[in-house]
Amino acid sequence: MNHTKVLSVGVEPEGHINESMIIDGEYHHDGSVDVDGSGECDGSCRDSCECRDYCECEECQRCSLCDCRPYDCQCDDCYVCHECEEHSEDCVCDMRHHNTINGTCDECTQLGYACDDCREYYMDNNHEYSCSDTCNLRTSCDWDCGCECECDCDCSTTSGKDGEAVSVPMPETEMEDWLNKNEPAILRTNNTCGMHIHVGNLTHKEYGVLMHPDFHEFLRVELTAWGLKNQIREGSAFWNRLKGNNTYCKDDYRAEEQKLDTSKSGQRYCFVNYCWKLHGTVEVRILPCFQKPELRVKGFKEVLRIIHAYLAKNKPKIHRLEIKEVIN
Repeated sequence: MNHTKVLSVGVEPEGHINESMIIDGEYHHDGSVDVDGSGECDGSCRDSCECRDYCECEECQRCSLCDCRPYDCQCDDCYVCHECEEHSEDCVCDMRHHNTINGTCDECTQLGYACDDCREYYMDNNHEYSCSDTCNLRTSCDWDCGCECECDCDCSTTSGKDGEAVSVPMPETEMEDWLNKNEPAILRTNNTCGMHIHVGNLTHKEYGVLMHPDFHEFLRVELTAWGLKNQIREGSAFWNRLKGNNTYCKDDYRAEEQKLDTSKSGQRYCFVNYCWKLHGTVEVRILPCFQKPELRVKGFKEVLRIIHAYLAKNKPKIHRLEIKEVIN
């Protein structure tokens, strides 16, 4: 049985955009897009400067090893001692009089160094995962934190701006025509450019079905097969995004956090963004804005086919053998 309901969609192709050529839509500035370094300038040129590299907001801090926020990091290299701030293996703190579970260990006092029991207890209770400034902490600022920048403006004047062409909501059957009509407005694209697809006109049950973690994996498997079938070049933006190698399109599932988000926070940077509270749509962020316009149309159609197929099956079981065969 096929899911034949016509869904409502909106598409946001990113690139170097000629705002005046957009039909049935509008231009939006997007700081993640960097095709020629130009954008909607407010006199700060925030998207061309290095201010974000020095942002000190807690929201923007990441462990350089696992890309997690510091309080979520569990990297071995970040396991440090509270007292000396050295890595656990290099800790030289005096543990001779440390209290164990059974009390003070007299043997340690006599030996002049910590016994195995004392050291194990110390390691369990006096060490933590910490991505300090001198260790593995880095900044990953996307300006959503509200950082300010006072750099001088040096924007170049071109026929377009880096950003996105945002369509009006429309039935999915009309989107191919919109993409074709707006092809001239997308002057250039590169690997910083995505093509986000918002899907609406979903019942609560349909939305809930798409929120299941299996849909995340189903989307990945089906798009992998589609990419191989269409001979998408190895190492291209498509494959990099599919591997989760794009900051704004992580291989992560955060549905419960996303659905109640009322602002465009960093929670949305996943394969799928469940922006129920903000837009009432499911946003698929995994596709790049292909340089070939025909691939943009094919990619859009494939994402909608995948959604219909998943809804038709309700909650399909994906066998690991099937996944392995498709990816390999």
